[in-house]
Amino acid sequence: MTGAIDEREQVPARRYKMAYYYAGGVGMAWSPDGLRWTAHQPNPVIAPTGDASQSLFWDERYGLYVMYLRPNGHHKKRTWRNRGVPYDASVFPTRRMGRAESIDAASWTHIEEVLTPDQRDGPGTEFYYMPVLPYQGAYLGFLNVYHEFTGDSQPLAGTNYTIDAQLTFSRDGRQWTRVCDRQVFLRGDEQAWDEKRLYIDHVQVEDECIRIYYRGSNIPHAGINDLLGTPHNGRLLRGDALGIAELRVDGFVSIAAGDQPGSLTTRPLRFDEGNALRLNADASQGEVRVEVRTLYGAVIDGFSLGECLPLNADCTTHQVQWRGGRTLAQLKEPVRLHFSLRQSQLYSFQIVAQRGTA
Repeated sequence: MTGAIDEREQVPARRYKMAYYYAGGVGMAWSPDGLRWTAHQPNPVIAPTGDASQSLFWDERYGLYVMYLRPNGHHKKRTWRNRGVPYDASVFPTRRMGRAESIDAASWTHIEEVLTPDQRDGPGTEFYYMPVLPYQGAYLGFLNVYHEFTGDSQPLAGTNYTIDAQLTFSRDGRQWTRVCDRQVFLRGDEQAWDEKRLYIDHVQVEDECIRIYYRGSNIPHAGINDLLGTPHNGRLLRGDALGIAELRVDGFVSIAAGDQPGSLTTRPLRFDEGNALRLNADASQGEVRVEVRTLYGAVIDGFSLGECLPLNADCTTHQVQWRGGRTLAQLKEPVRLHFSLRQSQLYSFQIVAQRGTA
């Protein structure tokens, strides 16, 4: 189930929108206040689908409502031979991710498959669902990955029946890349309440911070009802609870340097509209400097590392300045930015329009 406040909706009774699993597909409901709901008729509006949560939002790029959901919910109950451990897994098709569009959140296109496990994932890897966040002109997907039982002699140990999250990225919302070589982005802590299953349900940017709302449990995705409330390895197995993880804005990855200075030089850039350089960096234990170079690597007068005022704090909006007072607005040709770092981390940079800068 997912809900959204639709600020562009002209009909007060439909200002709040909710998508939820219903009768083998996705049903929609409307509300004027988020408390009193009316189910759309007829429901479901998309079928068949998986029984997992959906991600619903208005996409400004396309001028449409977009929903990410799991296609084809036909799964078969199986039991591993001589194990006696039942699990809910698909014979065909594998749990995977799809995308649908709508002009009114009621009539939807057919589901377009956008992300599916492949041979590199190996057997037993499936995708449960994926909240999507429009972010900085692109899209971030928080992919909940399900690791099924694959023949381990201890079916309730290791990663069997566990769920964790990977980070995905897309420029258009259709073609997705699983970033950082498919490393785990978020998983529960060992011996903690969220050790075995972690589902990211909602992500939003608040006050220079990315807040990740999730639910988790220390019970694997197998025999949950039978295991609930029972002791295991000296602790009690509990049901799902809610958690929040926080990340600095743009804090998904960084370029970092230790005692040995490091550097980074960008591709050629143009500054057609912006005139100031802003950095998101933690330089509280060292410093970051920037110089501007020509397309061919020569340092431009007034923009050298020696003329750059060093940044030595932890801030998401550092303003880069040079002693001579030169600004990026004075540069008419493509240039390269060269970053020099010591004991610091650079998360992102932006070219922004700043008033009063010549």
